[in-house]
Amino acid sequence: MKKMDLKIWQYIRYYRFNSILLRNFILIMTLIIIPLVGISVYVYSHNDANMRGEIERSASNELARTRDSVDMILAETERFTVRIKSDPDVMLFLSQRHSSPLAYEDAQRILRIEQIMQMAEMTSPYIDSIFIYSELNDFLLSVGSRINSQNPYYKWWPVMYAEQPHSAHFWITGEEPESKQRTLSFVNRRVSYNEKLENSGVVSINMDITALGGLIDGDIPERSIYILNSQGNIVYNRAIEKLNRTLEETDPELSRLLADGFASTIVELKDQNYVISFMPSAALDGWSYLSVVSLQLYQPERSRIIKLMVVLLVVSICTSILLAFIIAVKGYSPIRKIMSLIENKENPFIMLTKSPSPTKQWNETGYILSNLTASFHQSKNIETELQEKYELLRKAQAVALQAQINPHFLYNTLESINWKVMRLTNGKNEASQMLLSLSALLRLTLETEEDLVPISKELEHVKLYMEMQKLRYKDKIAFNFVVEEKLLDCKIVKLVLQPLVENAIYYGIKQSGHNGTITIRVFARGSSIVVRVRDNGVGIPPEMVFELNDSFKHHHLQENKHIGLRNVNQRLRLAFGEQYGLSIRSRPGAGTIVEMTLPVLNESSRTP
Repeated sequence: MKKMDLKIWQYIRYYRFNSILLRNFILIMTLIIIPLVGISVYVYSHNDANMRGEIERSASNELARTRDSVDMILAETERFTVRIKSDPDVMLFLSQRHSSPLAYEDAQRILRIEQIMQMAEMTSPYIDSIFIYSELNDFLLSVGSRINSQNPYYKWWPVMYAEQPHSAHFWITGEEPESKQRTLSFVNRRVSYNEKLENSGVVSINMDITALGGLIDGDIPERSIYILNSQGNIVYNRAIEKLNRTLEETDPELSRLLADGFASTIVELKDQNYVISFMPSAALDGWSYLSVVSLQLYQPERSRIIKLMVVLLVVSICTSILLAFIIAVKGYSPIRKIMSLIENKENPFIMLTKSPSPTKQWNETGYILSNLTASFHQSKNIETELQEKYELLRKAQAVALQAQINPHFLYNTLESINWKVMRLTNGKNEASQMLLSLSALLRLTLETEEDLVPISKELEHVKLYMEMQKLRYKDKIAFNFVVEEKLLDCKIVKLVLQPLVENAIYYGIKQSGHNGTITIRVFARGSSIVVRVRDNGVGIPPEMVFELNDSFKHHHLQENKHIGLRNVNQRLRLAFGEQYGLSIRSRPGAGTIVEMTLPVLNESSRTP
């Protein structure tokens, strides 16, 4: 294992950033980390949006609970003033003029009223005091005391009382003169129906704003609750200086937000984010509640989630890097084995002995290693075989030189046979004519050393072959030539036209059983030369035409077979290039067209 790791690091140091291992490691790490970071950013954004929505809902729900609690207290306070005002003793206290000193019956009535007020004050932690004021007697009755106009307590009362001179009942905030304590008071007037008398008096329940604030705001300094009455004045807020003032006067930005209309939202005020929630009162017409909560209240929870996501992201990235390295090393292991095999190609069987048994772990790597080993072994065998064949070739060349026949000996022998035939037959005949044609054909074939000959010479060779066939088939076969004279000097591969004519005779016309015509046409098509051999024989089946045309597109040397269409095509492709060669068109019963495509090549041109 240590040797393998050492070898890997050697490859990295040698190839540096071109190393497949390093590049695969970076690629795999990128493919893992980028989606991971993207998913983390998306999850964070999604969770942050959900958290902000949850914060808005939480603030709204908290305000709803506060509203319900305060509404219940205020509604109970209003109902309690109605019960006090409707009490018979209170009604007599407010409607009858008292004597001075008080009569026993009036004193007893006042004691009963005080007991009712004391019981109400004791049952509610939010009630600071209860006032019953008789306008007729100019007498203010409070829990545990009878206060006249000379008492400082009385000096605060007319100011508060005069705020709403025409309202039967109303809420108002005020400040007690002695304790300087702010109170939220509900004033309920008792109106006299005697035209000679003015209002009989009022019942007022004064609530301690500080005690009420414990219920509304609690001990949360980041939270501020506003209670607005039907006139838009602030009747409750932690900041005492804002009471009895409008929201527009104290907090213009909040007032503008309320004008836009919302239930709960997060906004930025004075460079800080706040959750603003607003909802109307469910018990008091025209009243509303507004909460302003700083996001710092929820920051610990947000920080905890962010830290958790950062830790998870860091752990995931570290795990991804380790995983990417393991995958890269595992993926590089087959390449390392192949490189080691190439480095030990002189003795590739060493790698096979180190590799696991193919029956245990046989995969693509084993397949490649096995084939590389076989290829190396085959290469060594081929080298040995080539060396042996080279020796045989040298011997064959020596034998060929020794057995080389002089072409003139063949010509002279054929001429002697021709004269002998003429002497025996008393003149020229078909046999002597065929011998002359064969002699001329051999002369053209053997005397031309170049592989490329002019088209004119190739046509001359075909004409000699046709003369020999005419002697055999008489008038059964007709030959036509249509040649553009400007192409006669262009080059063509030697001995490629005669096999086409031979195939047309033996596989086309001869099989048809009737007289036939073979037409050879040479013409230019674009930048190429086309040599077309056409016959009106039996034709070729479509599947065979397809097979032949498909075979023309591949390299199939067939040196051990007779010279045919495939070998002619192969010679053309080897001489001129892949874009040249043969193509066949045929229709059964109508004949066959074989086209040979050549480049325009003359004496001044070179073979491509």
